[in-house]
Amino acid sequence: MKTTPHSQSKSEQPLADAASAAADQPTEALSDKTARLQDDVGHMVQALSEQVAELAREARRLSIKKSSTTQDALAVLADECSAYVREKPLQSVAIAAATGALFALLLGRRD
Repeated sequence: MKTTPHSQSKSEQPLADAASAAADQPTEALSDKTARLQDDVGHMVQALSEQVAELAREARRLSIKKSSTTQDALAVLADECSAYVREKPLQSVAIAAATGALFALLLGRRD
């Protein structure tokens, strides 16, 4: 005979309540563990996002520094090139013509 909560005798009721409470305990424990895990993951995500933001700031700072260094080096090379052209104009023209002819040969051979 199948018993329902309404048809249970008074002696069976405490057993049913105990079984129900025992079934709820693992669910509550799992719920608590899930909540703690979500909190831990949330803290980890926040810490990682802060680290990524810091790395992005550092990368930007370094790129600005390298850009400035590169611009300074290019300015020095441009000044040296200008000085060479002023000192040796014919050689500069010959070098420019030879470079142009070389590029024309390399680019002209495309099929």
